[in-house]
Amino acid sequence: MPKISAARGTEMKKSFSIVMLVIAGCVLGACGKTVTEPENEKMITVIHAEYPSYDTAQELVDEADLVFSGTIESVSYEVLDVRAEGEKDSVTDLDQSYNIPYTIYKVRVDGVYKGSSEEIYIHIKCPGGEVDDNQYIVEGAVILQEGERYLLLTKTFENTYPSLLNAAQSAYRMNESNVLNGENSGITLSDILDVLQ
Repeated sequence: MPKISAARGTEMKKSFSIVMLVIAGCVLGACGKTVTEPENEKMITVIHAEYPSYDTAQELVDEADLVFSGTIESVSYEVLDVRAEGEKDSVTDLDQSYNIPYTIYKVRVDGVYKGSSEEIYIHIKCPGGEVDDNQYIVEGAVILQEGERYLLLTKTFENTYPSLLNAAQSAYRMNESNVLNGENSGITLSDILDVLQ
C-alpha cells in the first residue's frame, strides 16, 4: 500500500493535488478496505484520503471560486482523467493518465453567491462512485441526496466539472442552518451565509 502524506498547517490548503494523488494511489494501488455485499456481490472500497480542512467559514468562502445553491436533480458516475492534454492535471498535479471514478451530481441552480454562472444546471464532481460492480467511497465524505437543496462551495477547472473544496465541509443542506456539517467541521450553513452577505 503506497504511503502518501499531506503537509500540515498552512500547506493543508494546497489545491486538490494531494487529495487526488492519494485517491489515485488508492484506486490504482488497490488500497483501502474492500467488502462484498452478499445480496448483489458489489465490491465496496473505502478510500482513505486527506483533504485540506478549513477552520472558519471565511477560509472556506475565500478558497471557493464558485458558491451556489441548488437542488440535486440526478446522480451519475464517470471514470475521468481530469488531466489536460499535454499538461499536468490541475487537480492531481500528475503528468500521466490516471482514470479515477467520480460521482457526478446534476444541480438545478437557484442562486449564485460567489463567482459567475448563468447556467440553469451545473454538474459537479466528487471522487468516488460506481464502476462496473465496484463502488468507491471516500471516507468521511458527505453524500448528496437527490431531491435535496444544498449550498455548495466549489473550485472550478478548465475542461472538467467543478469540484467540492473537500469531502466534508463543502455541501450544506439549505434547510439545516445551524447543523454542523461533519463531525469535526465546526462550521454551519449560517456561518457560511453570514460571510457571503
